[in-house]
Amino acid sequence: MRTHSGCSFFGVTLVALLLVMPTPVRAGTSEQAVLRLEVVTDASTFEGTCVLVQQEADGTESVLYFLASSRLLTGTEAAPGVVPRRVRILRGDSTAIEVAATEIILPTDNQTDVAVIRVRATRGTLTPLSPVFELPQPNRVFIVEGFDAGRSRLSVPERVRYDSPTALVIKGDRDAGRLIGCAGAPAIVEAGVFALVSTCPAGAAPSLALLSSARRFISDNVPGLDSSPPSAPAFTVFTRSVSRPFPSIRREVQQNGDVEVPIELEPREIVFDATASITDEHSLHLADLPVLSVRDRAVKLRLTMVGTPLAPFATAAGPNPKDDHALGQALVTVRVDVLSLPRQD
Repeated sequence: MRTHSGCSFFGVTLVALLLVMPTPVRAGTSEQAVLRLEVVTDASTFEGTCVLVQQEADGTESVLYFLASSRLLTGTEAAPGVVPRRVRILRGDSTAIEVAATEIILPTDNQTDVAVIRVRATRGTLTPLSPVFELPQPNRVFIVEGFDAGRSRLSVPERVRYDSPTALVIKGDRDAGRLIGCAGAPAIVEAGVFALVSTCPAGAAPSLALLSSARRFISDNVPGLDSSPPSAPAFTVFTRSVSRPFPSIRREVQQNGDVEVPIELEPREIVFDATASITDEHSLHLADLPVLSVRDRAVKLRLTMVGTPLAPFATAAGPNPKDDHALGQALVTVRVDVLSLPRQD
């Protein structure tokens, strides 16, 4: 190994922002920029993830440059001072790239959880992802690309969260615990990879190491980044709206229940956030509207509705009694934020 120096009301509509736990989308079987990394020590074997960011043609082979977690490659992930005796990059076609100690470049800065792996191998169908050194804005959408327990590819959508304005480590906003060997998994915005996952404990949001904090180290050890063409957008984000009526209820009656709003999705689309609104077209008050889940292409809502009594109005014969049999009905609109991943042929 080498080291290197350097909820509010608006008129008659109630809108509630809903944080949902989407079902991650599995990618195709083609090789991409993201591969599994196997690290063997005398005590055990650990898995991580690495991402290809550059390649150079060299005869019938290519020189491939990967970014990975330095914690995984220095033994920190196992125990302090435990040096790996074997490192392999596992390709999707069941072959492996053996990584020699001289092909691993580590930073001397212990605060930077980024390492560079430079190996010579056949390119195959690998396509690099561009590094992004700009800091992402809070709440920006990104995906963590990795693998599940069955070694299938997994894309987990997140939003950027800063715990501190000066922190070098930022986080996502939801659980990424289904990722196995998450150390080094790339955090990807539309333009490319901007961070690597440091940790992703089950039930908690992943912590990220920003590439911007290791910009000089990466640029010094991965040639040609400034002249490389940008990679194609890693994903697109758009909003889709779905509306449906709620059941009619009698005025002055409270009704509780669950309702599912179907969402149409293409095979490589993920719903990751939703906004629900109730339009009070026929005198219904909404007491509560939490989201229970977003699963099986449906947003499941739990609601409590109360019909508003009709006020009596005057006639020549006197006040008109309230119509206890009048019905009220409202319309629910669910606006979902959808992340669409490109096809992989």
